Amino acid sequence: MVSILLAALAIFAFLFMQSRAVDHYFQTGYDRYDSAFTKLDRSLDDLAKIKIKKDSGSIGAATRKISRKIPPALTDLTEAEQAFDRMEKSSFIWWEKRAAAFSNKSAKYAHAGAEELEAEMKEIDKMNKTMKSVELASNKFSEAFEKTNEAITRSNNNEFSEAKDSAAAADVLFTEADALLSKADKQVPDAGLDSILPAMATGRRWTASVAKMADAGNEKKIEEYNNLARENNLLSNKVAKAARKRILADPGGWFGARIDTLNEEVAVHFRKADLWREKALKIWRKNI
Repeated sequence: MVSILLAALAIFAFLFMQSRAVDHYFQTGYDRYDSAFTKLDRSLDDLAKIKIKKDSGSIGAATRKISRKIPPALTDLTEAEQAFDRMEKSSFIWWEKRAAAFSNKSAKYAHAGAEELEAEMKEIDKMNKTMKSVELASNKFSEAFEKTNEAITRSNNNEFSEAKDSAAAADVLFTEADALLSKADKQVPDAGLDSILPAMATGRRWTASVAKMADAGNEKKIEEYNNLARENNLLSNKVAKAARKRILADPGGWFGARIDTLNEEVAVHFRKADLWREKALKIWRKNI
C-alpha cells in the first residue's frame, strides 16, 4: 500500500514539475514574442513616416534606422520558437500541446514577417538609389516623344532636313532612357522596370520610321510617305500608351505604390501571426 502511495506521489510530483515547466516555457515564449513586437512595432511606425518626396539621404537614413531594429527582433522570435517547442515537448496534456503548437506557428509567421521587412528595407534602399535614374529616364522619354512629334510636324511642313535632325535627337534620347532604365532594372530586378523597356525600342523604331518618312518626302515619294505616316501613327500610339504608365508618368507615385505592395507582403505574415497567437491564447485562457 505504501509503495502504491509513493508511486502515486511520484507521478503527481512529476506531473506537477512538467506543468511548471510548461508554464515556464509558455511565459518565456511570450516574453520574447512581446519583446520582438515592441521592436517591430517601432520599425513599422518608422516605415510609415517614410515620405517619397524627401531627399534620398533621408530615405536611406530611415531604412538604416529600421534595419537596425530587425535583427534583435529576429533573435527574440527565434528564442520564442524554441520556448514554444520545449513547451510542446514538455506537456502531456492535449490543450497545452495545442496551445504550444499554435504559439509556435504564430512565432514562425512573425519571424517570416520580420525577414520580409528586412528584405523590404534592402529593396527600398536599392530603389531609392535608382530613383534619380528612373526620373531622368522619364524626362528623356518625354523629351524624345516631343522631339519625334516635332520631326513629324516639320516633315509635314516640308522641312525635311530639320525633321531628320529632330528624329536623330529623339533617337539619342530614347537610347539614353533605355540605358538608364536597363541599369535600374538590374539593380532592382523585381520592381517591374522590365515591363517598360520594350517601349524604348518601340520609340527608336518610331524615330527611324519618321526619318525614313522625311527622306521619302524629300524625294517626292508620296505613296511611301503616306505608308510611313500610317506606320508612324501606330508606333506613336504604342509609345504614348507606354508614356501613360506610372513608371514613366509618375516615378514618385510608382515608388510609393511599390512600397505599399512590399508593406502588404509584410502585413500578410503579421496578420497570420496575430491569428495563431489569438487561437493559442484562447485555448490557454480557457483551460488554466
